[in-house]
This record gives sequence, C-alpha cells and structure tokens, in this order.
Amino acid sequence: MKTQVIEGTPQQIVERITRLGSALVRAVVYTEEPATSAPTPSSEDMFSEMDPYTVAVGHADDSRASIYTRREGE
Repeated sequence: MKTQVIEGTPQQIVERITRLGSALVRAVVYTEEPATSAPTPSSEDMFSEMDPYTVAVGHADDSRASIYTRREGE
C-alpha cells in the first residue's frame, strides 16, 4: 500500500485521484472553515468548558515569588 498526500482545489484533487490508476482504499479529508467575522469569545467563554476540571481556591498565593521560592521539605 502506498500513501500519497494530494493537495489543491476540490477539482484538482478529484482529477489526481482519477489518474492514480489503482484502487482507492481510504481517504482522509481536511477542510478549511471559511473565515468568519464573528467576534472572538471572551477569555471567560473560551475557558468555561474547563470549569469542571479546575479547582477554585480563594486563599492560594500564586505570586511569582511564591511559585519560585522553595518551601521547607522541598
């Protein structure tokens, strides 16, 4: 079995496939979505799907100094 990557417009791809001269066993097709002028989601909307996997701790010290300073026993 030989693997080939065929790129181009849909018409060009069809033409090249028909010229292969062998049985087509499998095809993986990647399509590009048309660019939309829809507004980008806010950062809250973008990460909201991760809410079930996050931990909210109000008293955590996540400052740079706290992150990069070793504590006792580390």
